[in-house]
Amino acid sequence: MPLSARDRKAVLALLEPAQLVYGLTRLPRKSALGDPADVQLLRQRLAAMRAAASELSKEVRDRTKVPWLLLLDDRDSPDQLWVTAKKVTPKLIAELSPLVEGAPEAAFFSVPQQPRRNERARKAPKKRR
Repeated sequence: MPLSARDRKAVLALLEPAQLVYGLTRLPRKSALGDPADVQLLRQRLAAMRAAASELSKEVRDRTKVPWLLLLDDRDSPDQLWVTAKKVTPKLIAELSPLVEGAPEAAFFSVPQQPRRNERARKAPKKRR
């Protein structure tokens, strides 16, 4: 199902601040939350994401697996901001990026990497006799 012009605009407006939030979540928690300027930046970008998410139609929200309730919860403590950023942002980028794949504005958006599994963890342990 193609996006309406309004939804396309809202998705792009949502993905833009999500890129910076995702970049901050790649830092260690103490590093990102230790600097008050970074906490303020995280707070502002999550607020921008909330505002853009409120512009999305219900149909788009329903067909994606993004935890919208967690994003729309506007608790202000640094720890809650961090939890929201870590849990919502990668899923949001992964789910919404394909919806605007052909848009020129989306050409430079990063896509979250899937965590690598350790080679040993994938192999079944050998049984000892």
